[in-house]
Amino acid sequence: MATEVISSIMPGGGGDYTTLNAWSIAEARNLVTADEIAVAEVYSGGNALSASLDLGAWTTDATRYVHIRAAGGEQHEGYWDTSKAYASSSSTDYAIRANSRSLFVTGMQIETTDSTTTDQSIPLYLIGFVPTACLVDKCIVRRSDANSGARVNQSAMVIWPADDGAVFTVQNSIIINHDNDTATGRIGIFINSGNVASVDILNCTVSCSGSFSNSFGILRIGSGPLNLKNTYIRHSIASNAVSASGLVETTSACSGTDSDVTTENVPYTTTTFTDVTLDAEELSLPATSSLIGAGTDISGDGVIDDIIGVGRPNGDDYDIGAFERVIVVAAIFDINTSLNLLSEVNTSFELRDEINTSLGLGT
Repeated sequence: MATEVISSIMPGGGGDYTTLNAWSIAEARNLVTADEIAVAEVYSGGNALSASLDLGAWTTDATRYVHIRAAGGEQHEGYWDTSKAYASSSSTDYAIRANSRSLFVTGMQIETTDSTTTDQSIPLYLIGFVPTACLVDKCIVRRSDANSGARVNQSAMVIWPADDGAVFTVQNSIIINHDNDTATGRIGIFINSGNVASVDILNCTVSCSGSFSNSFGILRIGSGPLNLKNTYIRHSIASNAVSASGLVETTSACSGTDSDVTTENVPYTTTTFTDVTLDAEELSLPATSSLIGAGTDISGDGVIDDIIGVGRPNGDDYDIGAFERVIVVAAIFDINTSLNLLSEVNTSFELRDEINTSLGLGT
């Protein structure tokens, strides 16, 4: 089993490095030869990026990989919070790019904030032209910038596994694209699945704002396997829908062969989510949400908790989206019943005392 080598990333100082960029420059190596997993544990105290982060200098495989994760106690609580671990880039390219390297990202907040209108700006760019494994778990990935380039450039997340053996999983995560450009569309997750790669999107919440015919919550090209389950996909130009598998999406959210969608209105409002205010979203589920208990059991896919670690299911069935609503069962005791029970206990003690006295045993 590969050995974890852990480095602390503390933007405020006091750790091994202050940024992920400095860590990658100093630590990049052949993890396959070393039989290691390189772990960057990110703490609060500021932005963990000083520029775009490209992982092309590392050598990895499916079991010896780069792992960027929020340190214990530093993970977000399901909404964007810069007092927790985060990585933000104003680059006109990307925030973090796997660049055909195996990458795991856990508990992080990742965003781009580019204000230009011509270049691409992708928060998380997962590209795998060689056999690669990528996992995104319990993350918030958001894009809130202007861009008028090609559609792939306007995505909050790009998954591009073009070769045999590449496996990409995004689970228990929130993907938000709030591109402010009013001239063109935008995409939550762009997937070019090639012909043989595997892509799993499991229990995610995808919010893609916009009012344009070329906007998509998820846009998929290619015919590679796509395992899309228990995922809510918002796209404001079309009514939302649910498929037989428990997938919630908009009628135009997916291209390609994903046509098993029947119309059912699941609005992106406070009926469905706690708070849908732009850039202040809290996409947990209120008691009124129709996503509660509407999912399917995907423990076989490895999903057993939600974005903040709540066990799934919490109730009879899985909820749809990144959050599992906590159902609290209150124990309510009738006061008269409690008093009667107490009286019976006292009677039992009195009977015991009488028996002991008659036997000369005392009380």
